[in-house]
Parts: sequence; C-alpha cells; structure tokens
Amino acid sequence: MKKLIALFTLLACFHTNAGIIEVSTNNGVALNESFSVTLTGSGFTSVNALSFLFNFDTSVFDLDESSVLFSNGLALPNDVTGGVNFGFLFFSGPVSDFVITFNLSAIGLGNGDLSVTDIVAGFVDPLNPFSAPIAENATGSSANVTVSTPATFSVLMLLIVCGLVRRKTV
Repeated sequence: MKKLIALFTLLACFHTNAGIIEVSTNNGVALNESFSVTLTGSGFTSVNALSFLFNFDTSVFDLDESSVLFSNGLALPNDVTGGVNFGFLFFSGPVSDFVITFNLSAIGLGNGDLSVTDIVAGFVDPLNPFSAPIAENATGSSANVTVSTPATFSVLMLLIVCGLVRRKTV
C-alpha cells in the first residue's frame, strides 16, 4: 500500500510539461577559431518570454554577439561574469520549441564547459504586461569543448624537428 501511495504522489507531483534547453556544438576546436553553438528548446507548453544564463569560461571563449540568431523574436544578450545572460521575447505568440544559434571564439587553450542554468520561462499576458507571468519548469544541459593548438602549428613543429634530426645525421 505504501508503494502505491508513493507512486500516486510521484505521478501527481511530476511536471510532465517541463521544458529543456539542450546545448550542441563541436567537441574540439583550434585556438583562434570560431565555432557554432546551438541551443534547442523543446517541451515548453506556452512560452512567450524566456531568460537563462549561458555559462562558459570567459578566459577560453568569447561570444560574438552579432552572430546570435533567433527567428521567433528578439534576443537580448547581456554579458555577466562567467557567461552571458540571455533574455528572449517571442513576437509570433507562445511557442513550445525554438532554436538559438550563435558563435563562440576560442581565445585560450584548455577545456571549457558550456551549460544553461537559471532558466525562467513563462507566459506574459500581452494585453496586461504588468501581470505576473505564468512560469514553467525547465532544465538545461551542458557540453564540453577542448581548445587545442592549430594543426598548422603542429605541422610546423614537426618540420623543424625533422630538419634538426636530418642535420645531426649528415
């Protein structure tokens, strides 16, 4: 009986309409190279306003704000410590799915985690913008990107080493 009550409680409290924002990108890039990041939102019920924090190591990556593409409305990126805070307004009405793309540049060597946190998604009544928004539950995912030296630098070093070895043998 306890298991049955626990199961009903879990089903009653489980929010089936929780949205998720997934991060997808390249796993490895070269230093001073730009790469595309895609954030895919799905599972939202009726969202016309969205805000979240996109976290990344600012000593390894830099956001190209002019590359932010968001077809459903207006994107408002705002630099903060440790990433960028995005705010979105959907002009085409409430949406359940969306795609956001932008470019990051690799400005330093190392591994960098990209993640979405602090998501606030909801519906704001357009006829009464001062009303409290109806909020939705949402979660974010993460990705890891490794920045390494460019391949041309590696080839140059290999040629120098081969030249030094050849000189010593002659």
